[in-house]
Amino acid sequence: MPLTLKVNGPGGKSAILKGLKDSATLQQLQIKIEELLGVPMAQQKLRAGFPPKDMTLQDLTAELTSLGIQTGSAITVVKEDTQFTSGDKAPIPVTLPGAQQIIDMGFSVAVALKALEVSHGEVENALDLCVNGIITDESLEHVPTAPPVPVTSHGGMTTANRVMVRRVIDADNSCLFNAVGYCMEKNRRIGPKLRKIIADCVRNSPDVYTEAVLGKAPKQYSDWIQDPAQWGGEIELFILSQYYGCEVVAIEIKSAHAYVYGEGKNYSRRIYLLYDGVHYDALAMAAGSPTAPESLDMTQFPAGDESSKQAALAVAAELKEGRQFVDLLGCTLRCMVCNKGLSGQEEALLHARETNHQNFGEYKSS
Repeated sequence: MPLTLKVNGPGGKSAILKGLKDSATLQQLQIKIEELLGVPMAQQKLRAGFPPKDMTLQDLTAELTSLGIQTGSAITVVKEDTQFTSGDKAPIPVTLPGAQQIIDMGFSVAVALKALEVSHGEVENALDLCVNGIITDESLEHVPTAPPVPVTSHGGMTTANRVMVRRVIDADNSCLFNAVGYCMEKNRRIGPKLRKIIADCVRNSPDVYTEAVLGKAPKQYSDWIQDPAQWGGEIELFILSQYYGCEVVAIEIKSAHAYVYGEGKNYSRRIYLLYDGVHYDALAMAAGSPTAPESLDMTQFPAGDESSKQAALAVAAELKEGRQFVDLLGCTLRCMVCNKGLSGQEEALLHARETNHQNFGEYKSS
């Protein structure tokens, strides 16, 4: 059962912390406290119980329940004014394997711990996240807290009274970014932010994102991807999967194939996108019916969950049956909203901008 804790911080600040699993560790608690109250982990002194007693912070892998913390517990956070000389390193418990190795490479404590959290303790993967500029001190200020993923006792998704639906994203050249933004942050206007994150990642990792990979020099690509007229693709999906620490599953309607970005990274959650050949939409589990309020949408699912994947593929299959996909190999298109005939990708995009019509299919004469 998820834990609900009250956290009292310095200067009268307080917050209700929800969503931590009952198996959550002390490290995960401290990361959440840093996000909520802005108190760095290295300066946190925690007190719990009644009367409040200092908590031992040496073993960051200790489960909260083993420390007597349960739903309803109150945690008091004291910020310690720890001073370090120029040659000192911030103290980090040796019980967290790999953290000191990352810190020794010049990364901050917060970045090291977040990278290890996202990579589930896999030091090599955590190093990749740091070295490739996926997790930085700047990015930690913007990464949203992941909502708890509803699961059943056997690990599958809770599907009672829910139906997988297509959530349409505007055809404004930023559909890929905004589809991801809807799934991760319920935000359809997040394109500029995600474009900058990708540009920074490419610019910070020229050895990884080379001209051979990008088709452009890294600096040129970084400038290009921040142009709102340019489209995103596989490189962007891969980087965003790393940034959010989740699998991004893009389902192509025409082939009914699911392309999984971030597969094999041991991420705990995934999202689904729908790709019609030129445009990305988001997929979500609506509450009860497709007309249910979007505020009730479930957009993040357990990684590896077959029931959500099959539900997403079923949506794609239905759209394929209705030929609601775009074949770019010289086909003629038709707007599925007003039935206007269109010739190729450019005409379809222009029509979308002028009319806000979003759905296109291949034109077949009768």
